Amino acid sequence: MYMSKAFTLLLLALVGLVGSVHGQNTTEQNLKQLDKFLAEGNLKSAKAFTTKHIDSLIARKEFIKVADYVYYLGKIESKTIGNTSANKAINSFETKIESLTDNKKALRQLALETGAFYESIGDSETAKNYNHKALELTKQMPNASGRDYALVQSNLGVFYSRLGDISKGTEYHRKALKSLQSDTDSDNDSYYRTYNSMGAMMWYASKYDSAVYYFKEAEKTLKLLEKTPWNMYYRPASLNNNIAGVHSLKGDMDAAIAAMQTTVNNLSSYLKEDISDARRNNTREFLFQAIENYAGMYKDIGDFKKAHQLITYAYTQKIKHLNPESPEITKGKILLGQANLALKNYEEADRFLDEGIRAFSTNKGGNNYWLADANYHKAMLKLDTEDIVEARRHFEESEKYYKASLGNYYDEIYLDFTVNASNFYAQIGEKDKALSMATEALEYIKANQGEHTLLEYYQKLNLADIYYQLGDYENALSYCNEAIDLLDSNDFVKNSQLNNLQVETNRVSGILLKVKTELKLNPYKSIAFLKAKLVEIDNAINILEEKKSIITNDSSTAILIQDNIGVFRVAKELNLELFNLTQEEKYLEDLLGYHESMIYHKIRNRLNSTSVELTANLPSDVLEKERTLRNRLNSFLEGDANFNTFIENEKAWNSFLEELKEDHPEYYKLRYSSISQSLQNIKDKIPEASTLVRYLFIDNQLYAFVISSSKIELAPIASDNLKFKISELNAKLKQLQPSFQLQSELYNILWQPIAKHISTKRVIIIPDKELFNLSFDLLTPEPCETYSELQTNSLLAQHQISYNYSLFLIDKNSQPVGYDSNFIGFAPEFSEDMKNNYKIAIKDSVNIDYTYLKLLPQPFAKDLAESYSKFFNGDSFLNEKASKQVFTNSAKEHKIIHIGTHAESDNVSPEFSRLIFAKNTEDENNSLYTFEIYNQNLASNLAILTACETGKPTFQPGEGMISLAHAFNYAGSESILTSLWKIDEKSSSKIIENFYGHLKMGLPKDEALQKAKLDYLSTAEGRTLSPEYWAGLVLIGDASPIDFQPFNLWWIWALLFVIVLFALFFFVKNRIASKRRLRTSK
Repeated sequence: MYMSKAFTLLLLALVGLVGSVHGQNTTEQNLKQLDKFLAEGNLKSAKAFTTKHIDSLIARKEFIKVADYVYYLGKIESKTIGNTSANKAINSFETKIESLTDNKKALRQLALETGAFYESIGDSETAKNYNHKALELTKQMPNASGRDYALVQSNLGVFYSRLGDISKGTEYHRKALKSLQSDTDSDNDSYYRTYNSMGAMMWYASKYDSAVYYFKEAEKTLKLLEKTPWNMYYRPASLNNNIAGVHSLKGDMDAAIAAMQTTVNNLSSYLKEDISDARRNNTREFLFQAIENYAGMYKDIGDFKKAHQLITYAYTQKIKHLNPESPEITKGKILLGQANLALKNYEEADRFLDEGIRAFSTNKGGNNYWLADANYHKAMLKLDTEDIVEARRHFEESEKYYKASLGNYYDEIYLDFTVNASNFYAQIGEKDKALSMATEALEYIKANQGEHTLLEYYQKLNLADIYYQLGDYENALSYCNEAIDLLDSNDFVKNSQLNNLQVETNRVSGILLKVKTELKLNPYKSIAFLKAKLVEIDNAINILEEKKSIITNDSSTAILIQDNIGVFRVAKELNLELFNLTQEEKYLEDLLGYHESMIYHKIRNRLNSTSVELTANLPSDVLEKERTLRNRLNSFLEGDANFNTFIENEKAWNSFLEELKEDHPEYYKLRYSSISQSLQNIKDKIPEASTLVRYLFIDNQLYAFVISSSKIELAPIASDNLKFKISELNAKLKQLQPSFQLQSELYNILWQPIAKHISTKRVIIIPDKELFNLSFDLLTPEPCETYSELQTNSLLAQHQISYNYSLFLIDKNSQPVGYDSNFIGFAPEFSEDMKNNYKIAIKDSVNIDYTYLKLLPQPFAKDLAESYSKFFNGDSFLNEKASKQVFTNSAKEHKIIHIGTHAESDNVSPEFSRLIFAKNTEDENNSLYTFEIYNQNLASNLAILTACETGKPTFQPGEGMISLAHAFNYAGSESILTSLWKIDEKSSSKIIENFYGHLKMGLPKDEALQKAKLDYLSTAEGRTLSPEYWAGLVLIGDASPIDFQPFNLWWIWALLFVIVLFALFFFVKNRIASKRRLRTSK
């Protein structure tokens, strides 16, 4: 249940700039000149200019205008010597002015400007204290207006919020609004700022209706303001940043991302304007925060690499532009810790989080909220790495800091924390703690959101889940039923303002937990009971199908399926139990259908998370029609259109989908196919003389489905320590250590239970989870003593093995496509000459891609591509010519596409698996990512990709390979020959040579690969016999033979024909001449 959502925290832009009003009380031109000096780095002139004007204003006793120079006085001293010297200069100046005047308005302005300076160097605590001083001086002003009070109170709300005291921040923002309302002269500018800030505070308090109200008021007020750069760029950026949070809450991630893009663009535009140094610094800091929020959106849709890239960029920019002591840099470290945690980079995550916690723990400003967030993620890290003691300690620390920061409020992150923390306490058996946390969160929502709301539904379900984990199934069922009944109440529909389909979509999680609980309460399950529960789960899936059919953006589809993945797990379990009771194969077919559907949707969801447009071979008018119809459905989902309009739009959409299904089936299948697809009659699709073995985990229990053309057999597999044994085997292989005992043990675990059901030489294996890291070739019935014995005593010797990743791709009736061209090869080689030429081409060393320079040379891959392009009468692109652009333009429609380059298979973010091509200039993108392959035309019978390196093989094993294989399949490749691990280049080249020779003789691909490996083993010597050198090569996909085009020798026959004609001509000519000579002689 642990799903950290920390990136959904929006660092809301509470106030544009702390309250000082340049230009209204001093000469604006003088300040612009100072800004110019600072921008040019001309500190000497800036200091002289400041001193001159301060002295002049003091002489004229214009102390209010003198205050405007405090910020610049501190800034110049800070840049010249440092913050310590700046502090002394500010204090000395403050003492001097206080000795010269007792004008409360001037001293108030002095305090505000001094606070602005301290905020600019990241000292929010001191800035807050000066604003308290300003507030006291405001009280002493004889004619202080409500607007005067509101300005300082609003600033204090900002500082308390930035320091992590959300409760105090909210208190001051409320006071600011009240002060404005008490003053009939309050202007729209002040109201805008306070509305926006109050919206943020309501967001933090999880009072989302109130947040939306205040944001809308701010939006209306903004339209009334003068069209200055501040109001045209900065303030819309602030508002869009906050509105992005509203879209995120509603689950519309595309709209949230678009809002954040607008924020970033507006801030970038504002930085190009002629603005003061103070506003420039403030805007730059806000821009970095906005980029971090933007990253959070990508994290929420599962694009962890994009999130990490954006967070890293923001952090490096903070280091470059902000004061080294700025708390924003420490916040950046905490966010980097979170980003690395999402990528399972535990050591980096641990380091960044520790640095953030240490820095804020010793900081006088407190920063309780960020300490809470850092400890929360530290707890999740320790939970991931199974350090329960440390996880508990950090959960406790996090709760302490959240309460210190939020007081009696629960924001979205704290609510998320209570869910994960209460689940953690339940799992370790701390019943009272788990129940108290979950109950307090529920009571808070009921008290602050009112009863019969969506948040109450979620919290009741969480309480039900806590009871479920504690084994109290009666109470779990009671709370489940309460939650589901809540959805059916009239008050809920009224309070939530959700349409019927949105209500039903939320019902799915309730149905799931209810069915799981009832299964626990009924240990002796009858067939009738199981069928009834299966009907409920099928109803839940139908709700998801209906919701998916009208979702207008791909990222929302991804989230919908991922959030409800448990429904399909329970569906599999129910079908398994029904099969065990009835022995009816249809339950096995349905079970497999659910499993394969989820594999397929996981691929699709990851593709969707990259926001890539699938446009390959799709006419522009079809794409435009798709966009138009999808946008029309938005009106219903947003609740802005009547139901009749929705009916018409839905009819048009469904009609379009039918056309798409008929005219562009592959695109339809990838984008719009049903969530759950049937696998009925799977036996009829098994290729002749083949057996298919589908391994899959159901609730941590491994099963093997053995499918032939006549029957389906099911065998449970004892999977205890299986993950460890595979990991140990691969470790031994990598270290070239003997692994004979492990190979035999794995045979007995994985193959012995099903061996009696397999009577064919040809076997198709579809692995699951850690089995993707295993080469089944290596399994042996008895331990070997030497690697040479694998030629006779192994699955390699017994079977022609190919792999696949989905049963949906198995179809014996599919026929290989015939292509006119036999072969095309790409091999960059990455030689030292190439790298030297690249370095010469790059004039600025800052722009050099040092990762590219570290790639290992691949001379054997280059020689192989070159020689076999001649062998097959094909083409090859070598060295610098093997670029991404050349590959994109030339690879299509060949029988074999040979890719002899480095490749990375990414298990954490599979859509970012990539091929690496030649690089010539700094502007050239030489990586072809999985999500880009979908838009390529790689039509072929076989793609060869042997230099594949897999990162984090123990995390989500096989995910990178599955995504890469699926991308090639979608792009038109019927099969792919790749590697499970990075294989020695020389040995893999030798095996591919043998493989090509057997293919040329007409053998099926799986048999050709089997013989190629056996040929290699028969000639290899010494350590090169180790499986590390050869066993990682695997064939994925169609195994049919390739029908090569014979070399076109028409020109030879034509030449022979001409020679024969000439010979015949000369022969006839000579005969005639001979006869003439004979007659003459007579």
